[in-house]
Amino acid sequence: KTREDALSISRAQKQRITITANASILNHPSLKYCTSTSLLRSIAVDFQGRPFGGWTDWRKEDVHDKLAEVQRSGIWRVETTAETWKFCGPVMDASGEIHGAVAFEYSNADLRRDLRRTAGAAVATALAATLAGCLIGLALARRGTRPFQQLVASVREIGKQRFHTPVHISSFVELRQLAEAIDRMASELERTTVSLEEAEEARQEAERANQLKSRFLANLSHEVRTPLHAIVGHADLLRRDGVDASQADRLDGIQVAAGALLRLIEDVLDLALIESGNLEIADEQLDLALLVQEVIELNNFRSDPGTLDLFGLVSPGLQRMRRGDVQRLRQVLGNLVSNALKFTGSGHVVLEVHAGDRDRVRFMIHDTGRGIPESEIEAIFQPFARLISDSARISGSGLGLAISRQLALAMNGDLQLISIEGEGTQAKFEVPLPISEEGQHEGDRPVPLAKLRPYGFPPSVAEQLSSWAEANPDAPTTALIYLEGCEPSEVAATAADSEQVLVFSPSGQAWPEDKPVDVMRRPVTTLTIEEALARAAPLPADEPEVSSDLEILIVEDNLINQLVLTSMLEKLGCRVRTAADGQEGVEAWRNHRPALILMDCSMPVLDGFEATRQIRREEQQNRNGRVPILAVTAHTTREDRLRSEQAGMDDFLTKPLALETLTEALATWCGSSDVRPADR
Repeated sequence: KTREDALSISRAQKQRITITANASILNHPSLKYCTSTSLLRSIAVDFQGRPFGGWTDWRKEDVHDKLAEVQRSGIWRVETTAETWKFCGPVMDASGEIHGAVAFEYSNADLRRDLRRTAGAAVATALAATLAGCLIGLALARRGTRPFQQLVASVREIGKQRFHTPVHISSFVELRQLAEAIDRMASELERTTVSLEEAEEARQEAERANQLKSRFLANLSHEVRTPLHAIVGHADLLRRDGVDASQADRLDGIQVAAGALLRLIEDVLDLALIESGNLEIADEQLDLALLVQEVIELNNFRSDPGTLDLFGLVSPGLQRMRRGDVQRLRQVLGNLVSNALKFTGSGHVVLEVHAGDRDRVRFMIHDTGRGIPESEIEAIFQPFARLISDSARISGSGLGLAISRQLALAMNGDLQLISIEGEGTQAKFEVPLPISEEGQHEGDRPVPLAKLRPYGFPPSVAEQLSSWAEANPDAPTTALIYLEGCEPSEVAATAADSEQVLVFSPSGQAWPEDKPVDVMRRPVTTLTIEEALARAAPLPADEPEVSSDLEILIVEDNLINQLVLTSMLEKLGCRVRTAADGQEGVEAWRNHRPALILMDCSMPVLDGFEATRQIRREEQQNRNGRVPILAVTAHTTREDRLRSEQAGMDDFLTKPLALETLTEALATWCGSSDVRPADR
């Protein structure tokens, strides 16, 4: 029977008995595979376990428990194995009364066969679809990637600067547009590359020109400094030997002209270094008071005491020992002071030094000149620019302010001008100069305490000098008199009640009183005031003095410069030997063992660098004491200074060389007991 037909068992019982299937068994997915051909066995029993007629092919013991449960519950049960399905359900009459149970067992071979057939068909379909997809994808890939490969190949050729490589794309509108864009890009790149090559050639040519210009200017500086050293040295020596007023004026004129020429050389050389980007800023120890002193003395010849006075003061309490580029600072301050003197017919020029923010130092140069029109202040900072109103009367190269501002910026500083026509000009130069801790004991020398009472000074200078009283309230009162600014007879009586009197008269004016007073002819600066106070109340000197029994070896090929250096050293009481080149210098050192060597750098046969190296090698081999070797050269670049250090030189002195600079160098290198005077 099929699952939907009633099962008649009237042979076992007169009343009509039916087998019914509830909704759960009718909806079971396995029933669609249960047919009469797949029926394996069946059994029907009553409540007593007796089989209904003819159905004895299934032992009732096999399903007794399940049939009993079905009889009690009246619910069909389904049990599935790997090969069969078993269905157990109730037997009831037309009224719904249960009389027994029935069980069927079907084979699922048809299902397995259908599943295998379906799985095979699915696999075959999937393989076919995959193969077809691969073939279609390969065809599309070949067609789609070929344009991209052409684009990549063309871009590679363009990358090799083969800009005339065409890009041909026959399909895909977007790719054709991209190819056209690449062609346009190749054309632009070709033009750009040509322009860059031309620019690079121009840059290299400019660099070669700059190098030639720098080399030419460096050689020019050397060639001009060498005779300038002789001129300045001889003029200085003549003036120190004692001359009359007329001769002194002529010598002063030589000094002024030489100083102007030297500043012009430095400005032109620095301008070339700035333009080529090769300007280097040194980091060395410096003394602010000494720096001011040098700037004032270099420009003192331009002043006219009593008519145009020049002063240089450092604020009391300011820590003087700093770190910075001494040469660049001296150059900037020299240009500013020189300009102030140039544009001031009468009155005074004052250089002041004050503390700025943090480690910055502020240099102030103010004058009583006729001032600068506000509209021209920025213009005169341009190279070769000059004041329109004074261009016909004031000479100059027009480089000073331009170079000074460039140097200020290179030192991370700033330079500004403030001017009022008819009243004067103030230059403000501020630059970071870190405090040099290791050198404080050298720069901050013990200064005799003094409470200054200034006479004859301009108001701004008098105010600065009066501030010493605040720093030293308990110190003795010292009358500080500037004769060029007052009548001596008027201040003599007023100053008489001071405990001591210091008189400055750069012009040499005499003190009218009978009381002997030391009249100083040097310019008024912080250092000269301290020196005067020290003479009035001497203190133990910390710095060594120059021994008068020193033998100095001069290695110099220029005979005039030999004569200048020899005269300076003999004036200091030194004995001198000379050598005309580096080889002679090495031989003289071997034979005489001088206390110090002044070595020129550029000489025939053997230059100063190689001569120094030979001396240092022999000192190490023979374990001799190290002789101080000081470079005295007209070369001033940073590279020359570095070469001298690498060769083994101890100091670097530039021409023209002042007697004060030479004296300080000898005191530094030969003033201690560690340096033994040469044997006679």
